[in-house]
Amino acid sequence: MAIEAWYMDDSDADQREERGRDPQAFERLLQTAQAALSPSRIERIYLSAWSAGYAAIRQILRQDPTRPAGVILLDAVHSDYAVGGDGLNRASLRPFEELFVRATTGKQQVALSHSEIRPPNFASTKE
Repeated sequence: MAIEAWYMDDSDADQREERGRDPQAFERLLQTAQAALSPSRIERIYLSAWSAGYAAIRQILRQDPTRPAGVILLDAVHSDYAVGGDGLNRASLRPFEELFVRATTGKQQVALSHSEIRPPNFASTKE
């Protein structure tokens, strides 16, 4: 079974980070899904995101890095720039670096694609 949860509104504000700051949001989503599926049990969780949706995946990985059995990132991973504009903000990439290490040891699965599109306010997947 797949559960899709997403949010968009008509504002120009980037709301991904604000919504991802609640450490219980993902757990509440899982509890809601589990209640709907009862008596069946959720055994494995696979997360997916397209483009800038990577930010939600990053937040989940920061809070519970080994929870997802796998992650699918389409046209991702992006990053913001380091303060002062000196390259990428490596700290923002750390949850993904750790995920990729776990994937190389077979502990989690990862599928990743990227494009050469250069977004205006954050680093491209090519960078």
